[in-house]
Amino acid sequence: MNPEKPILRRRKQAPITYLSGGEGFIKWTEEFVRIKIYIHGVAVWCPVGELPTELNPDTGRCSQDMWNFQKSVARDCLRMVNGKFLIRLIVLCWMRGEGKSLFVCLVQLWKFFNFPAQQIMLGANSRDQVKFVHYDIMRDIILNSPKLIQIVGERNVQEKEIKLRNKKGHVVSMIRSISSFSGIVSNITGYTFSEIFDMKNPKFFTQLDGSIRNIPNALGVIDSTVSAKDHILYKLYQTWKKGLDPSLYFSHRDSAKASHKDFTNPEMDQKQLNSYKAKFPSREFAMYFKNTWDAGAKKMFAEETFLAMHYMGFRNSLGEQNKVISTIAAHLKAREENKVPLDEEFHDGTRDAMVRDLIPIEKVYQLKTSFNQPRAITMDELEELGKIYNTDFVLQVGVDRADPMKQDITHGARTIVTLIAKGLPGSKNNPAILLQQDTTIFKYMYFLIDLKHVELNDINTIKEIIEDYVERYDGVESLCTERWGMWDIGEWCEGLEIEFFPLTASYPVQRDGFSELFGIVSEGRFKAPELVVRGSKLDDILEEEFLLFDHDPVTKFYGSPEKREKLGTQDDTMFSINWAIYGGRFLSVDDFKARNVITTLGEFYGDTKDLVGNYK
Repeated sequence: MNPEKPILRRRKQAPITYLSGGEGFIKWTEEFVRIKIYIHGVAVWCPVGELPTELNPDTGRCSQDMWNFQKSVARDCLRMVNGKFLIRLIVLCWMRGEGKSLFVCLVQLWKFFNFPAQQIMLGANSRDQVKFVHYDIMRDIILNSPKLIQIVGERNVQEKEIKLRNKKGHVVSMIRSISSFSGIVSNITGYTFSEIFDMKNPKFFTQLDGSIRNIPNALGVIDSTVSAKDHILYKLYQTWKKGLDPSLYFSHRDSAKASHKDFTNPEMDQKQLNSYKAKFPSREFAMYFKNTWDAGAKKMFAEETFLAMHYMGFRNSLGEQNKVISTIAAHLKAREENKVPLDEEFHDGTRDAMVRDLIPIEKVYQLKTSFNQPRAITMDELEELGKIYNTDFVLQVGVDRADPMKQDITHGARTIVTLIAKGLPGSKNNPAILLQQDTTIFKYMYFLIDLKHVELNDINTIKEIIEDYVERYDGVESLCTERWGMWDIGEWCEGLEIEFFPLTASYPVQRDGFSELFGIVSEGRFKAPELVVRGSKLDDILEEEFLLFDHDPVTKFYGSPEKREKLGTQDDTMFSINWAIYGGRFLSVDDFKARNVITTLGEFYGDTKDLVGNYK
């Protein structure tokens, strides 16, 4: 007789309420909220619980598919144990058009209508951005969802605030728009932040996130596309990836090939993506629609592009910029993944196998002494450089001058003098090149052969530096600088047979100059060894300024985003180099010349009795 089998009792599952974490969020959203969708090109407000399942013939997706994906995210990031959220900060880093802002707003509306005493702040980088992104979405959802407007009352949906009142008319919960201009807030139960990638200073975010401390079930929700790797957004991503903060949830999605198959929005087809690719600048398209971290760098120059300046070529070939860039990029990735030592530099003698094939420019010339002090290129080095590239040079000076009356010369803007050697590979022993009529096809090389920081910002020191160049290198062909503070040196330049190009640094002039510089650097036609001229933060001012240099076409700004800060990175070196190249833009191979300088090794004294020392 078989023993009686024990009766297995199934644990009774708690009913799902609107406060049941992710499932409660889904239940409430599907029962109360309407969102705007497009059916056959017509905008309609549809209950989330009744989203259409008809597939878009161009994408094979429907609105319900998009919501199903967001429901899976909600179940992950809104988990609760004993009535408390496990996550306190949710970051959605998705491509444009994927409903991340909608999801952010739905989460905070859910809290606003279901959790007691809610104080929710909608944060952003500017007044306009916060007004027209999250607040407008929330307001429109409430006004077009009959159940919600019945609860809150239309009069409580105001221009800058949404209020929830009790039966006595007292405000018990509120949603308010704030920006970095609004000041510090405290004791809030939640916040949102839109497009944090564009935030220049993390102070506002840290203040906002710190304002939910010690508040049970307080929740921050951020939506953004990718940022630069030195940004707080990427730091949050790395923190989540390494599992360093269990209260952080980070969802990153990308589309490396910009394929519509990587999207959930049923309206995002390949034709539309291809249209954006054709219309948008490549960096903006990659940032918004590919959403890869490499595309997030808003700076003009990527790190691997800057480091490529230190190398002449790959293996036994000059140039080979693509191979140089890919080699450096692979090395940087390996360092990021801790596969090579973080303190291993490209220029030292222990370079790993990945970068051993690169040819350092420092094999030909250096801009530092054996005692690690700044120096200019020697004539022997300049001659050797010309032999390697089979070219003579024109020498071009650029000056970016700071205010000579400034009181504190230890911080802020600097006066920088740069000397550039411009040459054309293969031109020295090829007379036929002079017969070429279309000189615009010439791919000139540019070498930074000296950089001076004039600490006192005085004109006399600037002149002394340039006079030394003339004597040391048998002349200088051009000098370019802004008119301010340098307008009176035209005659002085004529006396030294230097062509003087004063200019007004208008946005069109800056755009022309820096666009050319960007092309030259990207193509591997600008070379410079490591410098030992200190910047505001790094020992190499060139590295510091190149890697932070930015361009904002909306505000028409070129420069360092930190230049107004007392200890911030400046951009004087960048402008000095830009002016040096821009001022010599009309100088061509016809202007090249051999440098006839006799190097003296010393003088002979026949009678040494009056000299100090013993020379016998």
